[in-house]
Amino acid sequence: MPRRPKKPKIKKSTTEILPSQVSNSNPDYNNLSADNFENLLAEFCKQDLPEGFNIEVKREVLGNESGVLREIDVELTGRVGMLSLFICGEAKNWSDPVDIQVIDAALGKYKMGEVRADKVFLFSKNGYSAAAKERALLNKFELLQPETLGKPIVLLAHMLGYAEIKYRDFKVFSRTKQDIKISVEPKDYTIIVEGNRYSCFDFFFKKILESYRRDIHKVATAFPDILTIEQANVQYEIAQAPGERYIANFEVSFETGWTILYSTLPTGRILHINKNEVRNVHLNGLKHSEIADSIRNSPTVVQFLSEAQIEEKLKATGGFCFFLRYLAKHNDNGDTVLYFLE
Repeated sequence: MPRRPKKPKIKKSTTEILPSQVSNSNPDYNNLSADNFENLLAEFCKQDLPEGFNIEVKREVLGNESGVLREIDVELTGRVGMLSLFICGEAKNWSDPVDIQVIDAALGKYKMGEVRADKVFLFSKNGYSAAAKERALLNKFELLQPETLGKPIVLLAHMLGYAEIKYRDFKVFSRTKQDIKISVEPKDYTIIVEGNRYSCFDFFFKKILESYRRDIHKVATAFPDILTIEQANVQYEIAQAPGERYIANFEVSFETGWTILYSTLPTGRILHINKNEVRNVHLNGLKHSEIADSIRNSPTVVQFLSEAQIEEKLKATGGFCFFLRYLAKHNDNGDTVLYFLE
């Protein structure tokens, strides 16, 4: 790994990617400064990094051979297992494609001992010449470019579906001759599974999550208003008979009450040439909760009231839409916890 200067002159870069004046009503998203273009590269690299990696933008290190400061647009350091990794990124926010001279310079900088990177990402706003691409791939550089050259950021359709689960109907019965005690109040039940104890609601909420996650890609837009879960041979205790355990069948219906929101959000669309794969780069954070907040707070957000409206909008977007869904549940402290289905 290259040596650090004792007092490196590190230029601090803003963490925002979009210019502050940009809004959905003024979509000049691709008029990015050099700093913001580098931040877009950093956000792309974050997606596949394990916890504990450090990311810095506009880093300077001492060259191993020259002894002079060498600038790195994006630096990523961390460990994968026993292996310590040093990854570097170069961002070319240029109006022309990167040519082979740039690749030659990067080879001298990163592959010949000057900086000694384990992996190098090159990100070009307007792609690469044929010769540059061939030489870069031959030397195992990771090449990135916008899906549409010159436009790394696009307005991308986003949908957010969320529901708060509530009881609708509750039945407990036995098909055997066992004498069981029952209650009409779900809160009176404690469900026992392999020695673990669950409230009735938590037990069935988990079943609902499993059901939705299992079928999430089968039906993209259909959210039933009523969901019924049947569970046979459930072991339980009941508040009216402490210490006694019973086995019965449960049939529980829930009201889901899905809310579907739609908006378009500025989103990076980056082609990873090596993998021939286009990735989204969310500009307001990578966590699902952060993306959900961006959709809810978008100035263009609208609420759909029917499945037909959703299907019509999907057709208008060519069928491509970033779809995020979650269930909300209140914990014992009264706080709302979000459970994302994706």
